This record gives sequence, structure tokens and C-alpha cells, in this order.
Amino acid sequence: MITRSKSATHSMSMVLYSTVALIGLAAALPACTTNTPFPGQPDNVPTGQYPRVVVEAPLNQFVGVDYNSIVIDPASSDRPMAVTVPVRSLAPDRRMNVQYQFTWLDGSGRQVGQSGWRYIVMEPRAQDRFTSNSLDNRASDYRLEIRSAR
Repeated sequence: MITRSKSATHSMSMVLYSTVALIGLAAALPACTTNTPFPGQPDNVPTGQYPRVVVEAPLNQFVGVDYNSIVIDPASSDRPMAVTVPVRSLAPDRRMNVQYQFTWLDGSGRQVGQSGWRYIVMEPRAQDRFTSNSLDNRASDYRLEIRSAR
């Protein structure tokens, strides 16, 4: 009969547990090293309902857009589309440094150009007109993005 001390039995148990743990860890390593891409989230705003004018938060609390006074000159064979959007600072007592950019879209909603970011200082309670022309006669729609100056 083989007799082992408690410490010898404990040492053998620790070696066995350590071996099992290492094998389990080695089996899990390939799963940890894979670089699985994450899919994008569905957009809850349908394309036809996406707003033409988008203002970055929290700036959206201080910018008013006069949607009824937007002027759209459609593109023709001899000139591109032009848009003027009246925008007013709702800040009662401070100037706002903002940037805006027009994105031009064709009849299928594909981007056909951008104006590039333009910088403007909006005076308190004053109205400005953000204006741009497409550089492409295919433009038939637009998006205007307004953000804090960077």
C-alpha cells in the first residue's frame, strides 16, 4: 500500500488543476485573437425622412433655421443648383463660432460634391444666410451640416 502525505496529495492536485487550466486557456486563445468585425446598427431614420439641415448637439439648442424661407435654385443645363438657408443664433448674449458644409446629392441620393467646411461667427440673436452652389449640374438635393467650429 502506498501512503502519501497530505502535502504530497495537495501538490499533485495543484499540478493537475494547473495543467487543466493551462489546456483550457490554450484552447480559448485562438478565439481571443480573432478580429471579428462588428456590423453597423440599423438607421432608424428612413432616407426619405432624413433632415436636410442637421445641427450638432448641443449647438442645436442655440441655432434656429427658418425652413419656410429656404431658397433653392434648381440646376439647369447652364448652371448648378444653389441653396440659401436662413439661420439665426438663438443665444441671447454670446457670439458663436460655427462651421457649416453643404453636401450635394443627385436624384438617386448619391453624393456628387461637398462645399467644404466654412467658418462663421454668429452674432447673438442675428440671422445669417448659409449659401452654396453645387459644382456639378447633376445635384438635385442637398444636406447642410452645422457644427461648433474646430
